[in-house]
Amino acid sequence: MCKPIEIGSDIRSGGGVVICPVVKIGSKTDIGAGSVVTRDIPNGVFAPSNPCRVIQEITEYAAAIWVWKVHVFEQEQRQDTK
Repeated sequence: MCKPIEIGSDIRSGGGVVICPVVKIGSKTDIGAGSVVTRDIPNGVFAPSNPCRVIQEITEYAAAIWVWKVHVFEQEQRQDTK
């Protein structure tokens, strides 16, 4: 019999993430690539590693910087293809 997991809205996870049974992942959370989620992860945090653990809260400021970095990266990629 399968055991349930709960995943909040607007989460991002890298490739190869393993989520163990009976785990809850909060909304607006980032799970690092290759992480193994063995316990509950709260809302609005960055949690990588094996076993997965919280290393940083995602604040509005940090989220804005991340969006800016993605924007700059996309611009650089477009220039490289010209």
